[in-house]
Amino acid sequence: MFDRMSPARRSLRRAERYVASGRIAEAVATLEREELRARDLEIERGLRRLRHDVGVDMDRSPSVAPWPPHYTDRFADTAGIVDIARADLTVDTLRSGVFGHGAVIVRGFFDDDATSALRGAVESAFDARDRFDAGDTSAETRAWYDPFEPAAGDDFREIPREWIEQGGGVLAADSPRSLAMMYEQYRAAGIFELIDGYFGDEGALSILKTTLRIVLPSICADAGWHQDGAFLGENIRSLNLWLALSHCGRDAASLDIVPRRLDHIVTPGAVGAAFDWSASNDDVAQLCPDGLWARPEFAPGDAVFFDHMNMHRTGVDPSMTESRYAIESWFFERSSYPHAQIPMSTRY
Repeated sequence: MFDRMSPARRSLRRAERYVASGRIAEAVATLEREELRARDLEIERGLRRLRHDVGVDMDRSPSVAPWPPHYTDRFADTAGIVDIARADLTVDTLRSGVFGHGAVIVRGFFDDDATSALRGAVESAFDARDRFDAGDTSAETRAWYDPFEPAAGDDFREIPREWIEQGGGVLAADSPRSLAMMYEQYRAAGIFELIDGYFGDEGALSILKTTLRIVLPSICADAGWHQDGAFLGENIRSLNLWLALSHCGRDAASLDIVPRRLDHIVTPGAVGAAFDWSASNDDVAQLCPDGLWARPEFAPGDAVFFDHMNMHRTGVDPSMTESRYAIESWFFERSSYPHAQIPMSTRY
């Protein structure tokens, strides 16, 4: 009988057979090949679901990797945040920057082509969300914005999309095509291997904290100092990749960062704090060398890595008139993965 199934449908069927026999890598490879051949919503949704299912099932037994991890401090003579070129980024320099200095900036992390592709994906996701909210549920719209639902039967908390939108964000997992493109670019850049090397074990992406951003100056006018460990817990193993997709720090918001490693969570909500979840300027000034925090400038394609102990806030002032484009990707090591963060595997 003549097979009238589309290539996408055939790829999905083939992937289902691979999953049924436990051949996850082959299932993902099948879908990735088809997605690269012809962008297709069902393929992209299939990849999203499969990676989440693998993340839910990942091994959570205690890791044998030492923590804090072993590293050689290659920046012992550096005061403040480590600032390196892409060619100098290794597992050891990453650990040295994060554990020795609180953060590491990597210049030219992505080239112009990759940066342009990801910025276009972010813009498409935001445009599609507006159309979706207006009632457009066409396949073209849902390719760029299709709200993700976690695996049935798991007690993941409700996704706070309204709060995320108010902060100038769209969850990457809510944009099947953007997520697929992000995985393509991250894999090509060796990010997933770098993350696993940094942890000394398998890492996984957080669906709730991996966000596409277009931040208007008006959105972040009341930014608050914070450590993500105050919300996530202190005894975890995390790493955040913050990727600039536009110029940041002069005409558009950047990040304000305490330029040192902190070994404790500063109690939020002190007198003078902007919010009950944030630290006060006085507390932060006491943490900074010479009382001064850093506000780095970023070019499109630059990145900064830090973890849940880092004290930071959105860096903005009234003179800034341009929007900031960025992607923020949080990773957690498998054995200390915060369950509520909703995992997505980066193994495949």
